[in-house]
Amino acid sequence: MEYYLLTLVKKAKFNDMNSIEEIIGLFTPLIKNRTKSLYIKNHDEDDLMQIGRISIIKAINNYDLNRDSSFISYLKNTIDKNYFYEIRKNTKCFYETSIYHAIKHSKFCNSFFVSEENIEANFLDKELHYNLTKAITSLSNKEKELIEYVYLKNTWGGLTRYSREKALPYNEVLNLRNKTLSKLKNALTL
Repeated sequence: MEYYLLTLVKKAKFNDMNSIEEIIGLFTPLIKNRTKSLYIKNHDEDDLMQIGRISIIKAINNYDLNRDSSFISYLKNTIDKNYFYEIRKNTKCFYETSIYHAIKHSKFCNSFFVSEENIEANFLDKELHYNLTKAITSLSNKEKELIEYVYLKNTWGGLTRYSREKALPYNEVLNLRNKTLSKLKNALTL
């Protein structure tokens, strides 16, 4: 295995892409094993795999063929050192803070964001208004007229007056109202 690997490294040093890809393919399980035990902030598993692949290419380019040391051990050390370098590099960066963190004179960041507006309630109101408008436009003209007369004109005895003015039986008007309200209810609950 070692002899075969050294011949691949020799070819890879002369930019033979097939040899480089074969070496990366041989050591991909090692990289996967190393990435399972690592956590670097803002890096996912694919990023860590990519760092491992780059480490393999660096190891190929920097390995001295005249040395007596094993290429496999050199490669493992290179991969580990590159991962630890990434960890050290990321520990210098502070990515997050709390809005409850004191700034100056015991003031907190969250004091700048005080708002009386309830975003969720506003969104739900707009959504309800949109759905209600859509449901009302789907009604027939007769149904719209009945709803407007009974509920929006604020007249006392709306159904009775509507049935007298339109010369319709009260039961028919009552059934029309119930059917219309059930349509609106069904449209709003979907």
